[in-house]
Amino acid sequence: MLDFLRPPEKLEQLIIESYGGVKFSSWIADSSFKNLLSLELRNCKNCKSLPSVGRLPLLKDLSIIGFDQVQKIGVELFGGNQLNPFVSLEILSFESLSNWKEWDTCEGDEKVLKLPSLRELLIKTCPQLLGRLPTHLPSLQKLEIDRCRSLVVSISSFSSLCKFSIHRCAELVDDYSSPAKELSSLQTLSLSDISKFNIPADRAMLRFGKSEHFEIDGLKELESLSQHGFSLVGHHFIFICRCPLLQSLEAEEAELQPDKISLVESLMIGFCGRLNRLPQVLHELTFLTMIEIHNCRSLVSFAENNLPPNLKKLRISSCVNLECLVNEKEDNKKGGLLTTSFRDFSVDGCGNFGALPKCMASITSLRCLSVRDCSVDISFSSEDFPANLTSLAISNAPKIYRSLVEWGLNRLTSLQVLHIKGGGCSKVVSFPEEGIGMMLPPSLTRIFLSGFENLEFMFSEGFQDLAFL
Repeated sequence: MLDFLRPPEKLEQLIIESYGGVKFSSWIADSSFKNLLSLELRNCKNCKSLPSVGRLPLLKDLSIIGFDQVQKIGVELFGGNQLNPFVSLEILSFESLSNWKEWDTCEGDEKVLKLPSLRELLIKTCPQLLGRLPTHLPSLQKLEIDRCRSLVVSISSFSSLCKFSIHRCAELVDDYSSPAKELSSLQTLSLSDISKFNIPADRAMLRFGKSEHFEIDGLKELESLSQHGFSLVGHHFIFICRCPLLQSLEAEEAELQPDKISLVESLMIGFCGRLNRLPQVLHELTFLTMIEIHNCRSLVSFAENNLPPNLKKLRISSCVNLECLVNEKEDNKKGGLLTTSFRDFSVDGCGNFGALPKCMASITSLRCLSVRDCSVDISFSSEDFPANLTSLAISNAPKIYRSLVEWGLNRLTSLQVLHIKGGGCSKVVSFPEEGIGMMLPPSLTRIFLSGFENLEFMFSEGFQDLAFL
């Protein structure tokens, strides 16, 4: 049937989906389709080979998805004896080729220049693909590999990469036969669940040292970033997750100078069970505006000195041994948080966390505060509260709740959202509390209450000024 469905030769985009034959019609690869720019072949489950679309002179985007019978891709895709196949191809994508085992890129023929214009190569969910990728892709800027458990990925030939994203593959290697070159164009480095990392630290440092976005996830043997040649130096946005042996971000803290990592703007760390400290120079990172730390069980204190001066958002969760944010010794005159930028603070599920910073109540810039499921003794160290809050959430923090009620919740004149989970507040029978004439801020638009085990009724007079609830 497909033989009789030849489209007009001026066609620019073609999608063939769920074709049931074992072989494609020859017209698909006919060079007379000189205007064809985009071709997508999807879920052709019975096809055992691919059409020779390398002959299409203007083809820029080729996607091959869901071919269960294809085991080898080679000369037929490039167009047989075609001298310069895929001369215009910029984006090549393979996905869900469950039995694909071999990719013969025909690179042995030096007279034939393969894929000279290719900018993006994406290979996803090809679990049996063996060997290595093409080595001569002079224009490649984006390489994404995911769920190719048998594939060895080499970075040696890709000198123009902007995005390098490798997830769930067999091995990452570098070609020692050629001198390592800095990937000066690299903007995003993302590595996760790589079975074997086989690049010497000095070469990795040169290759990956200046990516704007730095992401590593699921590197099971990593104890420090420098072990694989990684560093905080040169990156703006750092994400580190599921590295169970990671103890520190740098092997030699003394060698970590603030001016070398001053570009860091965002730091996110999660599920690193042995991480026991953050960089000592954290308080000197003037560009750092966001920190998130999740599920780092060995972290006891957050910073020995101050927090970064321009920090806007700090979120911590499930760090069960964390006791405090800043080491506020009597002789530490610099201790505490600066007040000019800090807007959002959240601590959740940190059972040993028992003390908010002394200066927390005086931070006029703070807008969002969330304290959930920490030590039952957690409280503010002063009798004041951050006066400009727009969102407040407390959970199982009876001392904070009681001091807030006594201080006067209605004094939070900008508060719009209020979440309270009343664990430990067994004496509360009404909300707002009727006996003390507790009033709510008129600015409130949403209230969420739960966990007050003896709550009997809502005190209506406390709601009388809430015009926007």
